Amino acid sequence: MPSLRPPLHPSAGAGVSTGRSRAYHIISYISLVVGVVTATACVPHTRLWGAGAPYEPQSMATLDREAAAELCAAFFLVVIFFLIVQGSDPGYLSIDAVEAFGKIDGLGLLGSEPDGREGGNNPGEDRRDSGEDRCTLLPSAPSPSLELESGTPPAPTPSGILVAMRRPINERAENRRALSAAAAAAPPHASTRRKMCDTCHFAPPLRSHHCRVCKKCVATFDHHCYLIGNCIGERNHCKFWWFLSAQLLGFATCLSIITSSVEGYDGKHTPNYVHTAMSVGPVITVLANIFLWPMSLSAGLMWGTHTVFAMCNLTSFECGKGPARIDYLAGTRDCDMPFGRGVDNNLRTFCCFRDAAWESFTGAVGNWVPVLWKPPGIIVRDSDDW
Repeated sequence: MPSLRPPLHPSAGAGVSTGRSRAYHIISYISLVVGVVTATACVPHTRLWGAGAPYEPQSMATLDREAAAELCAAFFLVVIFFLIVQGSDPGYLSIDAVEAFGKIDGLGLLGSEPDGREGGNNPGEDRRDSGEDRCTLLPSAPSPSLELESGTPPAPTPSGILVAMRRPINERAENRRALSAAAAAAPPHASTRRKMCDTCHFAPPLRSHHCRVCKKCVATFDHHCYLIGNCIGERNHCKFWWFLSAQLLGFATCLSIITSSVEGYDGKHTPNYVHTAMSVGPVITVLANIFLWPMSLSAGLMWGTHTVFAMCNLTSFECGKGPARIDYLAGTRDCDMPFGRGVDNNLRTFCCFRDAAWESFTGAVGNWVPVLWKPPGIIVRDSDDW
């Protein structure tokens, strides 16, 4: 009897091609770390070099070993967590994993029930999250003609150019609002599956998404991180949060060092230094601040965002696309937290039950099954559970 399994797409196997090798991402990130440490060390007269008066000569003899050990330990921790996350399994879905998931939700590989009926999904389910029909669901109003009665187009004016540039932006905003309103009025998603993935040939669990870079479906998909070169999903989102925490600690250590510099605040001469107008100390200090502060603020923003996601059981994909583009969020609004079950339960799920590291404590290595997320249903917006 021939197998009923759909043909396996080449990209759904064990290997995942992300376009660039793991060694490329490791070397690139370590180079960035070395650059950050070098920029921090080059700033003169910081606590790393024993501070001291401005323009006072400094050398390895004035190096503060405690501050140097603090800097090296912080970025050693960053590299360790980077290597843990880079190349980790975010929850890549395979046919075997979906079949094991089907034993829990009672649906088949294609999301159908044993009697052949669709598992809560309408056969004509839209493709709002595919990006193929983005901003084209509503017909745009015809633009008024700028031609004169004689048929000669008028000469462009600055105000006309601004109006022409603003019109597509306004149309996209109106389409976005219309899609959000339609999604909020739509009936809630009734199945524990999404529509069938045409590439992987199965209906993935709720909150999954097909990554175009990794070419595989990822359970509880968050985003594809190009810096790490890896997807972030159900099985490594907690590791990614610890990586962001270590990275934020590293940048905080650098800022605490460069802001301790006394360079430029005292113009007094010392006997061992001949003051010149072309001193490079202040220039290095300014360049180091320009280099480190934007990255530090970005790292802090990323850490804060994913901390909120962990507490509210949200993902970057769901917040970025919203109900207007994701089918299973139909009936919700942008600020709803449809999968939230209270902060304590959300953190327990995020840190333990979803992450692959938990398997080493439970002994369930090799038997991973995606989390069964229930459809959002009707949202009670005045609930205390968030």
